[in-house]
Amino acid sequence: MTARTSTEGLRILLIEDEPIVAVLAEDLLDAIGCVVVATAGSVAEANAAISEHSFDVAMVDINLGGEDGLVAADALKARHIPYLVTTGYDTRDSAHAHAAAPVLTKPYGLADLESALLRCVGAA
Repeated sequence: MTARTSTEGLRILLIEDEPIVAVLAEDLLDAIGCVVVATAGSVAEANAAISEHSFDVAMVDINLGGEDGLVAADALKARHIPYLVTTGYDTRDSAHAHAAAPVLTKPYGLADLESALLRCVGAA
């Protein structure tokens, strides 16, 4: 199997509660050739999407309207599905079970997003 060198065609589950941020993320993902297969704005929606959809990588916001987004990351980790974490908070002191996941601090740009996705699929 050849290592992936591009994000072209990656299927993404976007877990983000802020509609404007979700739209911006979708635009960035589209610009680098990714396909958003589902979006979720709460832990319940994320868990349903994880069960119902097939995707390559998930993007998980840490704070989903006051809910702990890492609960959704727990489900992804249990299923061995790659994911990255997005946050508007300082993560330098982060010592949680998902500390090994790539972290994108909002606002993030195209190059950072692409790099994090490639790390998720083992290409970077």
